[in-house]
Amino acid sequence: MKNFTPRFFTLICLLSFFVQGCHNKEAILSNLSHRWLLDKGFRNEKETDSLAGLYFEFNTSGEVTTNLNGQDERLTFKLEGEDIIELAGTEGVFLNIMELSDTKLVLQTDIQGYTFKFVLLKDK
Repeated sequence: MKNFTPRFFTLICLLSFFVQGCHNKEAILSNLSHRWLLDKGFRNEKETDSLAGLYFEFNTSGEVTTNLNGQDERLTFKLEGEDIIELAGTEGVFLNIMELSDTKLVLQTDIQGYTFKFVLLKDK
């Protein structure tokens, strides 16, 4: 009976962390699921106009529409943890969520040796 209490406590702690992690992931997905328009774009920490018109439109079913590759395309995405978005259908594109609020989304990624940062605002 002595081992029951520590094991039970450990199990309860693990379950609470799992439930909390799932809740955070759902909240992030819900907040992410909107159309986001580029406000500022950076390549290797220098602001660039070459990303003008960039957008991401995420939905809660795991789909994203974007013109990241220069043309509109619908992809699937997966939220890894609480701060990484993996885009399926692309060659290993991972978007790091640097900031996410009700109105602003900041993503960072490395593509072909360049570091890109996208400061996006929620479309109204």
